[in-house]
Amino acid sequence: MRERGAQSRRARSGLAGSFGAPLGSGGTRERFWPTVAMIAVVVATAGWTTVAVMALSGRGAEASPSQTLIAAAAGSDELDSFEPDPSESIEPPSHVSPALEALLPKSWETTELTSQSWSGETVLVGDGWSTAFTTYLQSAGKTPADLLVAQAYDPTTAIDLTVSAFKITGATAADVRKTLVKAWQADYPELATTTGTVGGKKVTHGVFQDTGIDSYWYEHDDLVYDVETADADLASKVLASLP
Repeated sequence: MRERGAQSRRARSGLAGSFGAPLGSGGTRERFWPTVAMIAVVVATAGWTTVAVMALSGRGAEASPSQTLIAAAAGSDELDSFEPDPSESIEPPSHVSPALEALLPKSWETTELTSQSWSGETVLVGDGWSTAFTTYLQSAGKTPADLLVAQAYDPTTAIDLTVSAFKITGATAADVRKTLVKAWQADYPELATTTGTVGGKKVTHGVFQDTGIDSYWYEHDDLVYDVETADADLASKVLASLP
């Protein structure tokens, strides 16, 4: 987030489970967000060579495994001759749950935030993060469709902030939060958590040592807010603004 602004850690990790604009049905956790949308724009305007340079140099973000793969593919003979079709549209925004999106901030100070939402049918794939959720859903007699995720972020990357909301139909916020922690620990075994009060809210604070992007999980009613940022002061202010 420090390099690219508001971007989900899930996307940054380069793991499967895209939210938002996936490359196919899997891919990085983010296509949860702007990553792939940005790549699509770069490809359309500057070509695969530029994408390769961005991915390998880490310019604008840490180079994730998926970006490295794209860079390697960009160097292949097949893609060297690839010409984007201007008529092909970028995958449209996803709004599976407008009600969940409505619970997220629409702006922060003078910066307008973009929101999207997905169900587990889109974000759960064959990685550790997804397995944690799938295991819980199966144990609770739920399906991937019962998991809803919404996210608000700054598409201009001007601010270091991503605010998400997670909800599982019929599940308590505590169960959702516990599952979230297990999911992230599957990807980041060194994840350390503490509980405390931030911005007047009781939260579980997750420290992702190798990324520098912390999560503040706040339970409210039957959902969990996830405030992702490297700025502790910003996290406190955002949490104070939540219901």
